[in-house]
Amino acid sequence: MAKLPRRKCANKECRQWFHPIREGQIVCSYQCASAVGKE
Repeated sequence: MAKLPRRKCANKECRQWFHPIREGQIVCSYQCASAVGKE
């Protein structure tokens, strides 16, 4: 499987570049996922 292209984290406070591990991943970490989920 080819490596997915880099994305910017969906968390407005983070916005770091990261390489997604899973299809459809929009955040770089569990902390950012928690923050985005609360929005």
